Amino acid sequence: MNIAEIIVAIGGLAGLLVATPPIMKEFRAIRSGRAIAEKQRNRYNIGRAADLEDDLEDEREFRFMFQEQCAKLRSILIQMGYPENKLPEWPKRPERQTTNG
Repeated sequence: MNIAEIIVAIGGLAGLLVATPPIMKEFRAIRSGRAIAEKQRNRYNIGRAADLEDDLEDEREFRFMFQEQCAKLRSILIQMGYPENKLPEWPKRPERQTTNG
């Protein structure tokens, strides 16, 4: 055996020693059922996140329609002769607080 073969053998053994604990941990998780439970939890969380995104999009669309309707009603009141200075002020978006100092 020459020096190159010895270095390759030592490198392979070191790689095997490094890879063995994570492989054994995963094997134990599969055998205990923990991996299956975690997979089910992840699927549930992904589905829940998708539902929340859909809810958020629905709320955004509804808010846009509501704002549009308010603007139309305001315009109608002004066109019918209601004094504009007696209408409530159009709401302003509050300033956001930044967290990066």
